[in-house]
This record gives sequence, structure tokens and C-alpha cells, in this order.
Amino acid sequence: METIVDEIRSWLLATADFAFAFLGVAAVAYPTLYLLAALVGSPVLRDLAALAAFVLAFGASYPYVAGDWSLGRLGEFLFVAVAGVLAWGAVVAGVVLALDLATAPDDPASLATTWTLALATAYAVVYWQQRQLFR
Repeated sequence: METIVDEIRSWLLATADFAFAFLGVAAVAYPTLYLLAALVGSPVLRDLAALAAFVLAFGASYPYVAGDWSLGRLGEFLFVAVAGVLAWGAVVAGVVLALDLATAPDDPASLATTWTLALATAYAVVYWQQRQLFR
């Protein structure tokens, strides 16, 4: 039979897992939904992006806590996604400048392109190629 300290430790670890999973999924879901709404051009959808990201992150956190999804893999995905945003952002900015494409400062097309390429790169590295970065 578990002691009260073991039970509290278990609850705290599960809560920390949920918090990390929630923040990780929200870090992917919110920019994706916000850029999608910006591309569509609807201010109502842009306002709903935060609520939709919250609901999605809350629901998607369950498999990380009670299922067999790995928080470590989510962390690696986020790391590669951030590195991908930096790398692909430089590439996309270089293409925009080299081709002299006239883009408005609030045009979400280049940001959406950068974000999509970064997520695709993170998926390819972490899940498709099964690379382990931090082990």
C-alpha cells in the first residue's frame, strides 16, 4: 500500500506531465491555427484561434499523461521546430528578397510558409526518421 507521500508524488508528477504536454501541444497548435485564420482573413477565426488551441492542447495532453505518447519526443519535436523556424525563416526571407516579392508587413503568407516547413522538418526528423536528439 502506498504512503501518502508516494501518492502526492504520483499526483504531482502526473500534473507536471500534463502541464508540459499542454504547453508543448499549445506551442504547436496556436501558431498553426492563428496563421491558418490569418491566411483565410477572418477576424472571427483569428479570435477563436486561442480558444481552439486551448481546447486542442487540453484534449491532446491526455495521451502524454495516461497513454504511451512520449513527452521526450514532443520536446525533441519542439526543439527541431524552433530550429526549423530559424533556418527556414532565413531561407524564406532570402527568397522574398532575392525575387523582390512585394509583401506587406502584415501578410501571413511568408510566416505560414516558414511555419509549415519547420513543422514538416520537425516531423521528418523526429517521427519519420526516428532520430533521438537528446539520448
